[in-house]
Amino acid sequence: MRLCEDDFRQIFQNLPGLAAVVDQSGHLLGANLRFSSLCGCDPVGKTWGKLGIINVEDLTRLEENITQERWENLELRLQFDSQANWFLASFSRMPTRAGSAYLAVFTDLALCLRHSTETHQRLSLLDYIFNNSESAIYAKDRKGRYLLINDAGARDLGAERGQDLIGRTPEEASKNVDFRQMHLADNWVMSTGKIMEYEQTIQINGQNKILKARKGPLRDEGGQVVGLVGMSHDITELRLLQRELQVQRDQLKAANEVRNRLFTILAHDLRGPVGTLTHLLGLALETQADHETLLEVVEESHKAAAQTYDLLENVLGWVSGQLEQAQREPVWVNLLNLFRGVAAWLEATCRAKEISLELQSDPLLMALSDERSLETVLRNLVSNAIKFSPRGAVVHLRAQALPDGLSLEVQDEGTGIEPERLKQLFTDGKKNTRAGTAGEKGNGLGLMFCADIARSLGGRLTATSEVGKGSVFRLTLPLPTPEDL
Repeated sequence: MRLCEDDFRQIFQNLPGLAAVVDQSGHLLGANLRFSSLCGCDPVGKTWGKLGIINVEDLTRLEENITQERWENLELRLQFDSQANWFLASFSRMPTRAGSAYLAVFTDLALCLRHSTETHQRLSLLDYIFNNSESAIYAKDRKGRYLLINDAGARDLGAERGQDLIGRTPEEASKNVDFRQMHLADNWVMSTGKIMEYEQTIQINGQNKILKARKGPLRDEGGQVVGLVGMSHDITELRLLQRELQVQRDQLKAANEVRNRLFTILAHDLRGPVGTLTHLLGLALETQADHETLLEVVEESHKAAAQTYDLLENVLGWVSGQLEQAQREPVWVNLLNLFRGVAAWLEATCRAKEISLELQSDPLLMALSDERSLETVLRNLVSNAIKFSPRGAVVHLRAQALPDGLSLEVQDEGTGIEPERLKQLFTDGKKNTRAGTAGEKGNGLGLMFCADIARSLGGRLTATSEVGKGSVFRLTLPLPTPEDL
């Protein structure tokens, strides 16, 4: 398709700037609509001087240089309607049917300066944002070399200035740093041509940094991917704060659970034995009972008081363990000495039922744990073993080292536990309440509390049992980690 003369005339007439065609004698052969409008008349056939839009000095300079093949960036002051404005003029020789002529194009210099100033301001603003941003801003070629990177990006790599990294890869900027995750993301962006957001952790100067990055393809004029552009910012402090808040939320949730559980226990389980004790003592005071009846009331009162004490001991030990869990400081505990302390605590109870305690542990075997918590669990387990053992039986306490931890066992020769009850032993205390071999009453909460304490110590409480032959309760504790030593 070729443009005809009318097409060129149409294009010329609708040029946004001032345009005119002038011969070598200075006569205007044509002008576009904007030029004619500013002149206020048809300028064709008139000279520059006749039109009176150019002063004498500029007109002389124009006439002296009009014979050049091409003349650009000539500053002229044109006057339209008594208002003079500076224009940037260019003249280009062009052939016509009447001979040589020149195409003159005038650009408002004030408009050029304004556009230049605006462009400069925009570039200055972009430069300020680029160099003062706290986020890393960068561009890479397909080989992973930085085409540009700001100072924030350099600091993320352990350098000071972004300009020092131009033309270098991240590995060349920071030695002994694993950039595999970064390269996988870069390759995905450049191969798919899609935008990617992800988080990565890198270690710079011995410190871990968590960076959140957003990357997209860098394309040439033909649309081909020639690299990538990206932005990332350090979110290490944010993630640490979020983790701290999560810990606080978990602690608050645990505290609420402890409170709710405690209120439930106090409302249902403690009311019963305290009410019974109050009733029995009231009978003893109000009635004229014989000695035998009074002894019976005292015996029942003692059982109710013991049940109340047992309940309070379990509840307070569990609550204390839950609330102090965060403040626990593990210490080295000699397990044989721990067994001896539990045996001494329960000596009177054992004597009442003629129960013997056998302690089996290497004198040098130690556990790195919270001593008070271990003692609470063992005391509860041994108390239960005594409660459900017949008179004259033996309760065994064993401690041994395993390949993956430590095992503390309490074995009795008691009544045993039915399989269905065994399944719910550590989860539902209400369903596990039963009397001992001497009529001892319990509240069913001790084992549930012990299981909670075992979990808080990083261990586990399990049980095996056979009805009529006895039970074995096993507390397993993890081995110390290098960080614990």
